[in-house]
Amino acid sequence: ERQATLGSLVPIVAHNIRNPLASIRATAQVLRDPGLAPEMREGLQGIMDSCDRLERWTVSLLSYLHPLEAQRQDTALVPLITDLMTMTEPLAQHRGVRMMLQDPQAMLSASIDPELVEQALHGLLVNSIEASPPGGAVTLALSSDTSRIVLTLCDEGPGLPAAPETGKLTPGPTTKRTGTGLGIPFALKVFEIHGGGVQFTLRPEGGTQALLWLPLS
Repeated sequence: ERQATLGSLVPIVAHNIRNPLASIRATAQVLRDPGLAPEMREGLQGIMDSCDRLERWTVSLLSYLHPLEAQRQDTALVPLITDLMTMTEPLAQHRGVRMMLQDPQAMLSASIDPELVEQALHGLLVNSIEASPPGGAVTLALSSDTSRIVLTLCDEGPGLPAAPETGKLTPGPTTKRTGTGLGIPFALKVFEIHGGGVQFTLRPEGGTQALLWLPLS
């Protein structure tokens, strides 16, 4: 019942997001005058880029009403992850949480749908930041073996309230008062359709570790 309700709200929410997004982007574009200081032009360009990203995500959100299909292309993973870290840095700073990417020079790529994977990782990264206490750290690391690429995401939060259920894009438990419970199920589904997977474990020192893997290109 909850999933049906969310499904009926998706087109309404998407419509109500896209209209103000278009206005925000247009305003930033008009204000981005060549005579502005470089840092102001960079800030306005960041607003435009974020609006473009949210527009793509909103279009993808509408596609969730249908079976997910990956539009694959060879994608470098470190730039994708560093872009996500840049996007979530204001939230991390606000909450007093440090983010670190180990071995940021790793030359790893995978055949993925970059928008779907970006959205899935964004949700998990935000969860990790919001779960970690002030002064805590969120750590990301990329590695590979003979058959797969592995992204490890660790936080210092209290851990998940329940084990996620694989194979279904249905709301799961959430500790957020305004959460939908869809972030983790969506990530599980995205990595599953890419031939990969996600595994969550509690860290002995506290916090949650997420192992996310994809097949090598």
